[in-house]
Amino acid sequence: AVLLLVPALAWAKALPPEQELADAEAALRIADEREAIVHAPVERGFAEDKLLRARAAVEDKDMKLARQLALEAEVDAELAAVRSRLQKAREQADAARDANRSLKRD
Repeated sequence: AVLLLVPALAWAKALPPEQELADAEAALRIADEREAIVHAPVERGFAEDKLLRARAAVEDKDMKLARQLALEAEVDAELAAVRSRLQKAREQADAARDANRSLKRD
């Protein structure tokens, strides 16, 4: 039974990390929808770079590296989305505070 398991594990490692790549791509799309390119460009850039490197690792048949980079790209994209949302909330709060100050002066 152990002898059958070893080739199966080796075969699984040789497969491209399709789900991880898809998850990273989805997280990057969400970050883009939340305008991360404007509000969190560094984190978004990290995510995009790691996703590109993950795809290159797949082409180089380094599935372990591809999987790791895809997972990191997903996390970076999620961070970009959260930072973008936070920055937009700060901007809205600042605008509301400025409007309140203006009303108090009038």
